[in-house]
Amino acid sequence: MKKKDNIPEKSVLIAINPPRSIHEGVMDIRRFISQETGNDVYNGPKNPHITLYINSFYDLEKVDGKVEEIARKYRPFYANVERLHTFNEDPITKSSTIVYKVQRTPEISGLQKEIVDSVKDLRSPSQTEWLLQQNQGYSEANLKNIREYGFPFGPDDYIFHC
Repeated sequence: MKKKDNIPEKSVLIAINPPRSIHEGVMDIRRFISQETGNDVYNGPKNPHITLYINSFYDLEKVDGKVEEIARKYRPFYANVERLHTFNEDPITKSSTIVYKVQRTPEISGLQKEIVDSVKDLRSPSQTEWLLQQNQGYSEANLKNIREYGFPFGPDDYIFHC
C-alpha cells in the first residue's frame, strides 16, 4: 500500500460498511452540512463506514485471515445510529468532525474487541510513530492506548461512528 492523505504506509482500515440506504443517507447529510456551512465537516475517508480498528501491520495476509475468521463467528446485527455527534479537537486531526454516533452494543463492542486483541500484536511501529509526530500533547489515556493498541482510543473508550 502507498501513503495516502498523510496516513502511514501499510495502514489498514478494518470497518463495517453500512447498507446502501444508510450510505446514501450519510452522504446526503454530509453534503447538506457542507453546503450550509461552506465547510467540509468530515475529515475522514469519504466512504461511510464504522471503523473497528486502523493500524499499520507487517503481515497483511495474517491480519486478513484473523479478521475473516472472527467475522464468520458473528451473525448479522443492527448498528443503531444514536444521533449526530461532534468530535471537538480530535487529537489526531486537531480539528472538529461531525459524524453519526453509533450505539455501543454487546455485538459491535465484542466484534471490535476480538479483532483488536487478535491483531494488535501484528502491528508495525509506523502508525504509532506517525501518531506521535501528529500531536505532542496527547493525554495520558491516549498515550497508554497508543502504546497498547497503536491508536489513541482502545476498545473500552472508542466511540463508534459513521
